Amino acid sequence: MKSILLIGWYFYPNLGGVETVMLNQARFFLKKGYKITVLTSKIEGHPDEEEFEKILILRRTYLDSSRAEEQQKVEEDLKRIIEVTKPDIIHFHNGSYPAGSTNITAGVQNAKAIFNLAKRYRIPIIDHAHNAQLKNPEATKALRELAWDYLIFVSRFVQEEWKKLGFATKRYSIVKNGIEVEKFAKAKPDQKVKRLKRGNKKIIFFPARIVKISTGELSGQKNFRLLAKACGILIKRDFKDFLILGFLDKSVKEVLKEPKLKGLADLIKENSLEKNLVFLPPASYDQMPSYYKSSDIVCVPSIKEAFSLTHIEALASGKVAIATNTGGTPELIKNGINGFMVRPDDPDGLADILSKIMKDQRLADEIKLNGLKTASLFTVERAMNQIKKIYQEVLS
Repeated sequence: MKSILLIGWYFYPNLGGVETVMLNQARFFLKKGYKITVLTSKIEGHPDEEEFEKILILRRTYLDSSRAEEQQKVEEDLKRIIEVTKPDIIHFHNGSYPAGSTNITAGVQNAKAIFNLAKRYRIPIIDHAHNAQLKNPEATKALRELAWDYLIFVSRFVQEEWKKLGFATKRYSIVKNGIEVEKFAKAKPDQKVKRLKRGNKKIIFFPARIVKISTGELSGQKNFRLLAKACGILIKRDFKDFLILGFLDKSVKEVLKEPKLKGLADLIKENSLEKNLVFLPPASYDQMPSYYKSSDIVCVPSIKEAFSLTHIEALASGKVAIATNTGGTPELIKNGINGFMVRPDDPDGLADILSKIMKDQRLADEIKLNGLKTASLFTVERAMNQIKKIYQEVLS
C-alpha cells in the first residue's frame, strides 16, 4: 500500500476551494488503496489528530502560514509524522504560496522546513500551484526556487504567470481542477430558495464570500461590488424581477444597521437593492449543489481567477455562468457559447448580459446545454488520473 502525505495551509472538509481539491484527491486515492494523511493548520475546537472518512488529519500550528515557529520544533514534529505515516510521496498544495498569510516570512520559513526535511528523508515532494496572483512575489521567490520534484499548475494562465516570475523545477504540467459532476447535475433544488421564486422571478446566485469575516470589509477578489452595481443599473432601467442570492450570517435589514458592515450597507443602498438581495446562512460544500440547482444564473465576476471551481460547478448544475475575461477563466468559458464573460470593471456590460439572459429563455437554454457538455470534461476522475500518472513518473 502506498502512502501519501497531503499538506495544505487550510483543510476544512466540505468548505470549498483548494480544500475541495484536497478532499476529492484524498477520497480518490483512498478508493485506489492508498493510505492518506493530511497535515494542515489547527482549528479551534478540533483535536490535533482526528479521522475524517478514513483520512487521518493532523493539525499543527506551523501550518498557520502567518505564524513563525522554532525550526527545531517543526523538524522534530515532522520527523515523528514521517516516521509514523511513512509517506512514499508528499503533495503540498500551494507550498510555494503561503495562502492567507499576514506574515509572509513566517509562511516561507515553515514551508522551507517541510521541503528540507522531505529532501533529507529522500521523499519526493510535489508543489500544487493553485495561485498566480502572489501577494509578495519577492518574498516567495525562495520557495519558487526550491527544487520541487514536480510542479502542478491548475491552468495555462498560472503556468505562464509563474514563468514570468521564474522557478527552478524542470518537471511540471497542467492539471485543471475537476469536480463531482454528477453531484451537481443530479442535485435537488433547495426548498427555501424555491419559495423565493414567485412568478417569473430570476435568481442570480453569488456563491462566494461577500465580506471578510475578520474585518467586515467587502471581499475584493470575488467582486460582489460589480454584480451589485450591474443589478442597480437593471433597477434603474425598471427591470426588477430578480433576486441576488448570497451567503452571510445576517439579513439585509441587519446589515443596514450594522456599523461594521457599513461598506456593504452603502453598496446596497446606493444600488437600491434592499428588496432584490437575500442572504442565507453560510453553507457547507455538500449543501452547495442544491443552491446552484435553485438558481437561474451563477455570477462570480472575479478580479482574476487561476481556474475557478465555482464556474465548473455552475456549468455542471445546468446554469448560465457569468465570469470575467481574466486569468484562467477563458480556458473554461467561451463567451456566448457555454457562458458569458465581461470585463471586471464594466457594470453596464454585466447589466446588459444579465438582462439579455433573463429575457431570452431560448438563449439561456442553449447556453446551459453547452455548459453541461463542457462540465462533463472536468471530472475528479480525469484530474486525479493525471495526478496518479505524475506520481508514477516521480516515483520511478
